[in-house]
Amino acid sequence: MTVYKEASLPMGGVNWMKSPRISKYDLSPYVGELELSSRTRVRAAAILVDAEQAGLTARKAPESLMAAALYIACILEGERRTQGDISQVIGVAANTIQSRYKQLVQELHIKSKSL
Repeated sequence: MTVYKEASLPMGGVNWMKSPRISKYDLSPYVGELELSSRTRVRAAAILVDAEQAGLTARKAPESLMAAALYIACILEGERRTQGDISQVIGVAANTIQSRYKQLVQELHIKSKSL
């Protein structure tokens, strides 16, 4: 499990875009529409990989997980987007994003002064 810090990017030499583990999580259209950096996309992909490895993705809608991962990544990378912004783009209710956000932060031990 990865402990995220504000200034660190947990890539570990892995090419996240070619990883078969995240193929069902296509973040590209959402990242583009939200005008986010590639660094935020990579951070969100890393969160999704860790969530899958921790068994947190079973019976969860991929859209809700992507929304929460993007929300967390935005906070960690300093690219502020509201849950409402992400909700409108991805089509997931803001309260669902909040629920998945809390679960991912707690279960993956994501730490930041901004969270």
